[in-house]
Amino acid sequence: EEFNLVNTMTVGENIFLGRFNENHGMRGTHKKARELLDSIGSTINTYSMVGDLSASEMQMVEITKALSFDSKLIIMDEPSSSLTSEELKRLGVIINQLRDKGISIIYISHKLDEIFEYCDIVTVMRDGHVIDTKPVSEFTRNEMITKMVGRTLENEYPPRAHFVEEPLLEVRNLNTRKLHNINFTLHKGEILGLVGLVGAGRTEIIRALYGADKAHGHDILLRGQPVKIRNPKQAMQAGIGLVPEDRKREGLILPF
Repeated sequence: EEFNLVNTMTVGENIFLGRFNENHGMRGTHKKARELLDSIGSTINTYSMVGDLSASEMQMVEITKALSFDSKLIIMDEPSSSLTSEELKRLGVIINQLRDKGISIIYISHKLDEIFEYCDIVTVMRDGHVIDTKPVSEFTRNEMITKMVGRTLENEYPPRAHFVEEPLLEVRNLNTRKLHNINFTLHKGEILGLVGLVGAGRTEIIRALYGADKAHGHDILLRGQPVKIRNPKQAMQAGIGLVPEDRKREGLILPF
């Protein structure tokens, strides 16, 4: 789920960290890194700083680093936790490529769609115990859910009653260098989803709302009262919490 990469080093340096001499210096390191990235269809520049990469690109670097050791077994622990649907499709292609090369994969996930898509054999665990192991083709979705949770679920997504409550949050004309006239209302007890491809502006909306990015020309009403949020501290004082996309790099706000 988290990446073991050095943000202040390049992609090539991370892939061969501590092994530069094996590749005849830095030039050889980047050449070999380029070959490995090409082998999984990645176009990431080996001279790019890891700290400037997206989460999905970091995932590709981690996989390439494992391949650089000529690994015959790769363990993927919740690899899709920070990937979009399109990035997940790319990961699926890479998994199939690795399997075709004879590389074994342990794929750890609680997302059933991924298990049925990528896995050949499935081991279901619950409370630290192995419940069942058999080919994925012999599992039904309901059977797998039952073994995971220890009981039968009548409805995986039960219907919810929708109650119209008073507005909790109102955002009017939110603008940044990338966002233009964003408006929405969130009611008490409601879940608002923001969807879109990478670069569509989903994360930028949240960062601007939280005061992490500069915004202008907008109004924010919290419980009907106007509030000014210019930085994360003011957002926290207003009772707003943020779970960022990159928890490892952005998940702490400390006093200085």
